[in-house]
Amino acid sequence: MEPLDPSMTSEIAEELGWPRRTAYEVLNGFADDGEIRKKKP
Repeated sequence: MEPLDPSMTSEIAEELGWPRRTAYEVLNGFADDGEIRKKKP
């Protein structure tokens, strides 16, 4: 993964060795705080 490249939750979870659900919850928290942007489906 390259910084600033869009990544899927599953890719981030795999990279970190986390369950996908955990990564999803953490990423949603970051998005809610304005730390990251979510790609619109």
